[in-house]
Amino acid sequence: MADLASGRYPDSEEEWLLDGSPLPPYRRTISRRDIATAFGEYAVDARGFQIAHKMVLHQWQNGKKVTVWPANVADGKPSYPTPPWTKR
Repeated sequence: MADLASGRYPDSEEEWLLDGSPLPPYRRTISRRDIATAFGEYAVDARGFQIAHKMVLHQWQNGKKVTVWPANVADGKPSYPTPPWTKR
């Protein structure tokens, strides 16, 4: 595919949007980054999905906030399935 109006030919198929238009320059730059930010690691795959940032999952268990995932930082196990409100 080529942007015939501008004469530009992107490097690969990943550089085109679904509507056939070329990626804007800022999207092309961001999509080639693998960096650390104040929010955490940042990297995207060819679809533009964030793949590097790791989320932490907490639950309130017996009135205390418990980290249940990822395992390397967990201080408890997940409570699943969650009991109904009438049994909490």
